[in-house]
Amino acid sequence: MNALFDVIIDTAAPPGSYDFNFFQILGGLDGNASDTLGSAVFSVIVSAPSLVPEPASFWLLVAGLVGIGFSRRRGLISRKAGTVAPA
Repeated sequence: MNALFDVIIDTAAPPGSYDFNFFQILGGLDGNASDTLGSAVFSVIVSAPSLVPEPASFWLLVAGLVGIGFSRRRGLISRKAGTVAPA
């Protein structure tokens, strides 16, 4: 089934049922006609947004710093042993 139109709901709209919405399709034989070609009543149900937890940015930062620390330490150990650390 193809959609005839989209309904865009403001993110600040409270959850609930919005009933008795109405639309009409107007047209006719020429560009000036405004005959009712079709109409319908519809409802929209707005549900509460699901909360998606964001990653803990603190732990991402800690993991990055630990990774940098290990890579630097690996370079220092390689230099002490007289070898060149691979890039």
